[in-house]
Amino acid sequence: MIGKVILLLFLVLTLAFGGVLWFDFLNVIDARTVLAPIYRHIPIIGGEGRTQPRVPPDEFINLDAERLAIRLQALELESIEMEMRARDLDFRQVQIEQMAMELGRSSSNAR
Repeated sequence: MIGKVILLLFLVLTLAFGGVLWFDFLNVIDARTVLAPIYRHIPIIGGEGRTQPRVPPDEFINLDAERLAIRLQALELESIEMEMRARDLDFRQVQIEQMAMELGRSSSNAR
């Protein structure tokens, strides 16, 4: 009987911990800062805890500035991605031009 109780308590604790991990992964709750020591030892999750910028207690939080900063970060990431795509397209164009030159040479040699 005591073995069953211990097993069920262990099961409840395991499910609760798994639920906290899952809700943290879904960003429903922010448990990463509390669970950071555990996260460091789990290679799949890994990483450090989330950090929030420190604001003095007498300073108001400007949500518009926060939203603007997030949008600027998104635009920066998008511009980096566009630059990478442009480089890939340039590289692909060079490859196509080389193939066209090779085809032109091989067709002129065949004549």
